[in-house]
Amino acid sequence: MDPYPDPDPYPHPDPDPGACECVPYYLCREGEIISDGDGLIDIRFGDGEEDKSSSHCENWLDVCCKAPEEKPLAELVEEFLDEDYEPSCGHRNPLGVSVELSGFKEGESQFGEFPWMGIILQDEELDYGNVIQRYVCGASLIHKQVVMTAAHCVKGRDVSKLSVRLGDWDTKHEKELFPHEHHKVASMDIHKRFNKRTLFNDIALLYLAEPVELKQHIDTLCLPKYRADYDETKCVATGFGKDTFHGGQYQNVMKQVDLTTVKRLDCQKSMRTTKLGRHFRLHSSFTCAGGEEGVDTCRGDGGSPLACPSKEDPDKYVQVGIVAWGIGCGEGGVPGVYASVPKLMKWVEEKMAARFPSEEEEYQPPRRLLGAAPPI
Repeated sequence: MDPYPDPDPYPHPDPDPGACECVPYYLCREGEIISDGDGLIDIRFGDGEEDKSSSHCENWLDVCCKAPEEKPLAELVEEFLDEDYEPSCGHRNPLGVSVELSGFKEGESQFGEFPWMGIILQDEELDYGNVIQRYVCGASLIHKQVVMTAAHCVKGRDVSKLSVRLGDWDTKHEKELFPHEHHKVASMDIHKRFNKRTLFNDIALLYLAEPVELKQHIDTLCLPKYRADYDETKCVATGFGKDTFHGGQYQNVMKQVDLTTVKRLDCQKSMRTTKLGRHFRLHSSFTCAGGEEGVDTCRGDGGSPLACPSKEDPDKYVQVGIVAWGIGCGEGGVPGVYASVPKLMKWVEEKMAARFPSEEEEYQPPRRLLGAAPPI
């Protein structure tokens, strides 16, 4: 069952069956179905153009395209998939993977743009033995067998019912070029000093039952050096959460929000102007970002990553925060609050080294670059 029940935001009229064939967007170029596996397309949603590369199909990720004279669709897809890939942590695909989409107006990401993004799901048993998967929180892949999320997302949950979806982009359809994957969670570690009331030390690591095969649209996010300073850095948060904290709808397509990190004392000062009061103290395990009206992570984004360009290599991204809490959503002058990954790296290193002792050197970030939020 789809955990995002909101209606399709891109309804289209029925196509003319005699003029074209509805196929996934990545198989169409200049009105004709691609037969050589090469090139990109430019899909425009709602911009007034009515050529055959615009979508008139029932599924908004399909396009109406002239049928090919040879090769079945399955064979064409295989041509796209048959590409060598060298895994690399923190690699962002700003133009998407194999196809670039345009015309988005609501902060949608490109397909495969953030290959580290994950979704935590929980099995829920219904009547007559039926089982569905409910959305829990966002997460990030930081190792081929480890996912990082917020402790408040998974504390008290039955680990045997948890799984992680990787490589997803549009949660309502399965028309992406590369399919998403489900991985069962075998065990988890929650910070021993996590406070469920204040969300201090809001971090957890989920260990997958089997290693993930890294691909173009599924790869890891780098980890920062211990206590690295990312104040006043332009970063990006991703997620499938609601567009507003009270009410709102979960997002079908992965959204991205560009945010600038805020100095700790400046964030604390802003928080003291809210209902938290003038005596509020921002805990050392937090960092802040945002504060621009209408631009924020919201309910359901909990556990999702805040990623910033690496200081050593700006082309790579490192995880600086984990979506934790906020006062409302997108209120002007009030930043969102994140668990600070740099300040919690000692705990991460300890747990990773214990879990993967043969890879201990891999988890020494000071010497080597690594490859639903409740209100207060």
